[in-house]
Amino acid sequence: MHYAYSGKWSGLLPVLHHIVTKQDEDCHIDLQTSLFVQEGSSPVLSSEEEAYRVLHQTFSQELLYKCYLAFLSEKERIEEGIAQYLLLAKKMGAGILSYWQHPVVNLIEYQVKKVSREKHLLLGVLRFQPLEESEILYAPFEPTYRVIYLLGSAFKKRLNNLPFILHDKKRNIACLHWQSELLFQEHFFEQHLSKKSAVDEDPYEELWRAFFKAVTIESRKNLKCEQQHLPKKYWKYLTEKNLILDARKTG
Repeated sequence: MHYAYSGKWSGLLPVLHHIVTKQDEDCHIDLQTSLFVQEGSSPVLSSEEEAYRVLHQTFSQELLYKCYLAFLSEKERIEEGIAQYLLLAKKMGAGILSYWQHPVVNLIEYQVKKVSREKHLLLGVLRFQPLEESEILYAPFEPTYRVIYLLGSAFKKRLNNLPFILHDKKRNIACLHWQSELLFQEHFFEQHLSKKSAVDEDPYEELWRAFFKAVTIESRKNLKCEQQHLPKKYWKYLTEKNLILDARKTG
């Protein structure tokens, strides 16, 4: 049977609930691109709250979290992979968590690993800068996966009450932390912001540049090794890496 959903995790939950309840192993899940249900698609009438409650009664928190991480990978047809994973889990129970030889389990675990790895990497390399005449910290980045939802919760714990904006420039999604609340906004563009000009440099940023330059040993530089630990696609917004790249251009 064919199903259509909004493209969000909250919209996928009722579809998964319906598939698991009906044991629909021949399911196809598509993104709904209009206000109208696509021809041939089955309407799902259960609410998000009902679907969430039933799924959490049926499956463990660990298993459903794996499904969520796999969903954030945005891999093509991953929704159907998640549905097949839940159908298999209903038959096998907790044993599915160690059943890596099954192609569906292997698919989910592989996507979970990639998403989790990028989340932990970005937790260490994201750089915040203050917005002009504001206490709000701003961190732009361009992740491979939709990890902004994971990073928002992690930085909320790490930065306590500090207001901040995480900006996924690849998808134009922003996460705003304000007064202990997390708000996510789609179709967010950088023009909404007023950052400090290049003339008005952040003194802490200058100190970090000076420190990084001081501890760098020229004779031990290994670009290939650097890229193995931190791929070049993440260098764009790193203060210290931009310092290195600028030096190489002028050198």
